Amino acid sequence: MILIISCVEDVHVLPVTRHLDEMAVPYKRIDPAASEQSFFEIKTGRGRYQSSISGSRRDTIALARSTVIWYRRPTSPGQLPERYLPDILKYVNSNRRAAYFGLLHQLPCDWLPATPMVHDLAGNKTYQLSVANELGFFIPLTRISAAPEALLEMYSRSRNGIVIKSLMPFVDSEHKTMVFTRTVDRRELRRYLGIRYAPVIIQERIEKRSELRITVVGEEVFAAEIHSQANSRARIDFRRASHEIEHRVHKLPAAVAKRCVDLTRQLGLRFAAIDMILTPEGKYVFLEINPNGQWLWIENATGLPIAEAIARLLAECHSKRKQQRSR
Repeated sequence: MILIISCVEDVHVLPVTRHLDEMAVPYKRIDPAASEQSFFEIKTGRGRYQSSISGSRRDTIALARSTVIWYRRPTSPGQLPERYLPDILKYVNSNRRAAYFGLLHQLPCDWLPATPMVHDLAGNKTYQLSVANELGFFIPLTRISAAPEALLEMYSRSRNGIVIKSLMPFVDSEHKTMVFTRTVDRRELRRYLGIRYAPVIIQERIEKRSELRITVVGEEVFAAEIHSQANSRARIDFRRASHEIEHRVHKLPAAVAKRCVDLTRQLGLRFAAIDMILTPEGKYVFLEINPNGQWLWIENATGLPIAEAIARLLAECHSKRKQQRSR
């Protein structure tokens, strides 16, 4: 059985489960944050170990039957109402998370894209840049620092200017804002001297012909061109106007596609979304890799069969695990 862990709002799950239904592959979907799905327990002792989780009081999932876990976009398990004191909320939720993820980690099954611990390490931008560099990707001149002097030095060394990025995603849900990649010109340098309070990624600005979103599913690679330079709001960060710009299927050179698969595997992942720049001279420049990046908008815009590939990979993992257990 395939266990799909994601929040109820995640629209990426349905296109995949449609393909699983067509292939008659069994699966269960759970949302850790839903109160009716938070009944889980472990029984151990005297040489026995049993674990289960309930989608409802009448629908108990024997976790030992799980062959592969698709760890998509889960929310924190079992959040308590806000009327409780913050310290009590923190204590209860930390205990729930410890039990929940400890329960899942001990299962003898495959994970897509990876276990939460591997997933989190792969998503660390400092770590992934070092691995990408070792594998031979071309990477912009980069510094990660909280020293204002680093910002000034990078600005003076970069012919095309610099951009700054956050190390961790930040979304202000109250004001519906998020942190985008930004350019920094000389007039703005003084504004950014406050980086001493938190390190940022400082990179030389790379001229773009287009941007690439490369989705790796197992050994398959799906590349899309994002024509961000045709829209003034999207030139620095295409996310500002992603639904207003043209997307096309892109044919990656075989060597670049292989390197993308190698990077995904090296980071311990079975799936990844890679962001790159294609320069006017035709050079492929690595920016970052997202271990669980969004892909449905790419499929809708280009027709690339990413959902089918994910379903096929889940089905293959399920079949192999079943065969191993039957021996």
